[in-house]
Amino acid sequence: MLSGHGGVVIGSEMSGSVRKVTISNCVFDGTDRGIRIKSTRGRGGVVEDIRVSNIVMSNIKQEAVVLNLKYSKMPAEPKSERTPVFRNVHISGMTVTDVKTPIKIVGLEEAPISDIVLRDIHIQGGKQKCIFENCERITMDDVTVNGEKIKLD
Repeated sequence: MLSGHGGVVIGSEMSGSVRKVTISNCVFDGTDRGIRIKSTRGRGGVVEDIRVSNIVMSNIKQEAVVLNLKYSKMPAEPKSERTPVFRNVHISGMTVTDVKTPIKIVGLEEAPISDIVLRDIHIQGGKQKCIFENCERITMDDVTVNGEKIKLD
């Protein structure tokens, strides 16, 4: 994909859920974002079993990978059927050059994003740090930004 809003974008309306999606063998150049999965409080639904592999990105204006459950500024509420859930996302074999934010994973306090595997991801030209908020069970194997291994804080 040349330019455009996002290479592959899932969301923001997720009430019907999204399951068992494979994204592979893609090239994104000059998109706003690479892989973007988004939702927010009040929309419910489950996003799970997403597989992303063999992706090449360059000149990405925002995030190479973003999983965001705070897509809009909704007030906190107790966990219920209105609470969206993201889990079981596997991303591997990704090469990125020139990106603002390499990886951003932001879950909800009441519903952390869980069971994420990031493997064989190499990003050069990342201008900002990776962001990991309200997420759990993140596995990283051979994930580098500007030659340095990424560590969870």
